[in-house]
Amino acid sequence: MEINIADRKAGLGGYFVANYPPFSFWSRPALDDIYVRLEKAGEPDLPLGIYVHIPFCRRRCDFCYFRVYTRKSSSEIDEYIKSVVAELEIYTRQPYLADRKAAFIYFGGGTPSYLSTDQTRKLS
Repeated sequence: MEINIADRKAGLGGYFVANYPPFSFWSRPALDDIYVRLEKAGEPDLPLGIYVHIPFCRRRCDFCYFRVYTRKSSSEIDEYIKSVVAELEIYTRQPYLADRKAAFIYFGGGTPSYLSTDQTRKLS
């Protein structure tokens, strides 16, 4: 029997995406441990990477089950960007991250290219 996959759409949850740390890690006690760690001195030689979630898309793809929002206005996206920048500033004042430079920034989502050039610049 031959199956023509070109005619089929992937359903929600059609594939597995690994997350680290796993969702089971995100308990109240685990979060408290993270806050305690942020208050301690960091390791300046340890490479630091940042992930920024951009949850905006023109439309939701049939295969996607990520948290995304469609048809958001430029002003709504600007407010989200302001919030992301404010949160990053809070974290960079913590001893663990103070005076450390990011080795890379990964933009995921959603569709990071949905942002305007100006909106992307505000995140850098």
